[in-house]
Parts: sequence; structure tokens; C-alpha cells
Amino acid sequence: MAIRLIPTEGLMSKLQREMYLSVQCGRYLHAPPENLDKAIAYPDIHHLQSVFSETCEVIARVLKGNYVCPDFLSGLQAMQLVVASFSTPGDLVLSISEEHGGHASTASIVKDLGRQSASLPFDPEKHQIATESLDPEEDPALVLVDHSNVLRSHDYVELADQYPDAILAVDISQVMALVASGDFPNPLDSGADLIFGSTHKSMNGPQKAIAVTRNDAVFRNLQETVDIHISNNHPASVAALGICFSEFELFGFEYGAMLLHCARALSHQLDRNGITVYGRFNGEFTSTQHVWIDVEKCTKLTAIEAVQTLHSVGLIVNTLYLPTGGESGAGAKGLRLGTTEVARLGMGPDEMGLIAEAIADALLSRVSLDDIRERMLQLRERFQRVEFCTDALGQRH
Repeated sequence: MAIRLIPTEGLMSKLQREMYLSVQCGRYLHAPPENLDKAIAYPDIHHLQSVFSETCEVIARVLKGNYVCPDFLSGLQAMQLVVASFSTPGDLVLSISEEHGGHASTASIVKDLGRQSASLPFDPEKHQIATESLDPEEDPALVLVDHSNVLRSHDYVELADQYPDAILAVDISQVMALVASGDFPNPLDSGADLIFGSTHKSMNGPQKAIAVTRNDAVFRNLQETVDIHISNNHPASVAALGICFSEFELFGFEYGAMLLHCARALSHQLDRNGITVYGRFNGEFTSTQHVWIDVEKCTKLTAIEAVQTLHSVGLIVNTLYLPTGGESGAGAKGLRLGTTEVARLGMGPDEMGLIAEAIADALLSRVSLDDIRERMLQLRERFQRVEFCTDALGQRH
């Protein structure tokens, strides 16, 4: 039994899992209710269409949109269809470079679809798009803010003003729960035409993805592409997604606040324990569930060795490339931690202090690994239930 500090992995509730594994997992739903001509008219398809509609309605309420597409099977598929929907071969698509935390596949997807790919200017100290350095001569069809490794929000108002003829689409996979709870800015409030992302990260939903917009024309354009490329939106996953967002309406604001509270507590406690936390700006290291460690600055270990060391004491983390940092200051591989699962299990700032101390003890060789492993096992055993959700009887876990 380990404590997972992976920012991109969540925990579904019991009721979500029941929907996810229900008989509907073997059923087809070819179209939303309004597209009856395309739907295959099985006698009971109206039940699946009803679930589809109710799921769209609750997602729209939670993420404050008018139109929802829950058909995508993954965040990467959603990205592919967003690019296909809002650009044509030869068009320019601007996105965040992989070096600065953009998705590793974005540039390849854009080029494979025959578009031109270029990177948005980036300020690695603030860890934000450098909107003051945007090129007014560029004429993108699509500005795709695909921040997979994200610490802070961006100036979407300036992006929209700079490129008024482009579609501004923002991937909120990493921060969807924080956007939904109001603890991270909703790009739709600041000029974005579309938000999209996978639902199994901070939202703790099924492996799926959604897109949300307030613009009818944007929705219709996207839906036309989706209808061509997706023949079945997996109704069991749609049902689980509906439960996920319905539970979020009840408990999500509390969860989002705790998610961020834990991340900030963890980052500050690591700092106090002699661990170099990446990204300090205006007194905080993060505005998301992500917490990054510059391993080369504070230990004699490589990032891979640090991952293995922490694994040996029951702490699961992974790596990422830091835009700056390391001994050279030019960038290095560091550790990427996240509070998605620990917050979901009901841990809070006090437990983040215990985890931070254990990380420092392990990476700085302050205490025997056996001792640290026992401490982390005892901590994990105290938190067995999935919180911020309902069970099959409607009772709070």
C-alpha cells in the first residue's frame, strides 16, 4: 500500500465504478438525442440518450458552459478533433512548447494533420505565457493552450485580444476540478472559445474527455467533426461521468479548496525541510495541485534515483523536465508531485507536513529508509475511504 503523489491520477467513487462497470459498457450510443437520424434506433436507446442529456446538463452547470460534448474517449483524442475542427491544412496553430510544459504530442498532431506548428512565447520564471512578447504578425487559426505541466493560469484576455480571428481553446485536463470549484480561473470567463480535457485527473472521473463552450457556432463546428470520427461515446462511461459531476455539485467546492490547500502546504513544508521546490512566485510555489522538486539543487540524486528512493518508502511520484533549474540553471529533470489522490482520501495540510518530512528524510538520507517506509505505511492505513462523493445509497463516505 503506497501513497500516490501523481497529479494526473484520480480515484472514482463507488457509485461511479458501478456505472462504469454496468451492462451499459457493452452498449452503443451513436448520437446525442437531438441527432435521431444518425442514432441507431434500438428499442431502448432513449434510456441511454436520457443519461447522455442529463450528463451534459450537469457538466454545463459545473463548468459554466452552454454546450457540452462528452463523446471523447481521451484528452488526446479531444485535442486531435479540436485541431481538426478549428483549422485547415496549411493553417498556423500556436501552442505551448513541450520544454515549457506543453503536451508532448501537440506539435506532432498539428503537423500530422497538415497544419503549421509554432510555440507561444513563455516566461519560465513566472511559468506563464509571455503575452507581452506575442508576435502581432502571426495569424493563427487556432491558439491551443495545452499546458500539461501547469503551475499557474494565463492571460487569456490578452491572447484573445491579440488574435481576435483565432479560436482560443484551452486544455484544462490538469486543473478541471480547480476550475469547477472556482479555485482556478475559468478560461471561458476570460475570452476562451472552448475548454476541453480529460476527466480522470483532478476531477476523479472515468477515463474520458469533454469539451465545453458558450458559443453555439463553435459547438456545432466541433460536433460535426466528432460525428465523423466517433461512432460510440461509450454510454457506461457517460453515466459514470454524470455521477462524477453530480457528486462534484455536492462536494466539489470543498474538494477543490482542499486540493489546492494540500498542494500549497506540501510545497511550503518541503521548502522548510531543505527541499528545493520549483516555481516560487509572489510567495507561492503553485496555484494548482502540482508541486515540483528541483532534485539536482538539493540532493546528490538524479531524478530517476529520487523516484526509485521514494518508491522504496511507499511514496509514488514521477518526473518532468523543469524549464529552468538544476546545477546549470538551464533546466533539468525534476520530480512532479501532486495532491489529487491524497486530498481525495481526506488528507489535509497536517498530513502534507508528514509526507514532506518523509520525502526530505529519504532524499537527504536523514533517516533509515525502513523507518520512513513504516511511517508512510501507517499514514496510508489511516486513510482508506474515498471522500467527497456519495455511495450507492446516497450516503457520504
